[in-house]
Amino acid sequence: NNVRMDAGEDSLDLIIPSKKDFDALLRTLEDLLEFYKEDEPYSNLDLAFLQFHLENMGKRLGNDIKVSCQEWVSLCKRFNAPLSKSEATNLYRTLSPEADGIDMY
Repeated sequence: NNVRMDAGEDSLDLIIPSKKDFDALLRTLEDLLEFYKEDEPYSNLDLAFLQFHLENMGKRLGNDIKVSCQEWVSLCKRFNAPLSKSEATNLYRTLSPEADGIDMY
């Protein structure tokens, strides 16, 4: 396996000696491409980015996701938001007047 970066894209070189395995892989990749083409217009990359970070923080995705102030500051850092910790905290207080957490959905 040889993995390299090529113009910002991931690349993976595979040697598959079996024609049967190659054909199965090719069909699978074609199927995935078709799924992507069908779903892509409905995809929201910003939401997917947020979901990734929430899951990575141990949050269960659903309709009622709240983040604490500390989690909000952590998300701001993860997103490279140009905010200091105090600015992120003040923004949290503005967005969450009840102080029980910001609804993420």
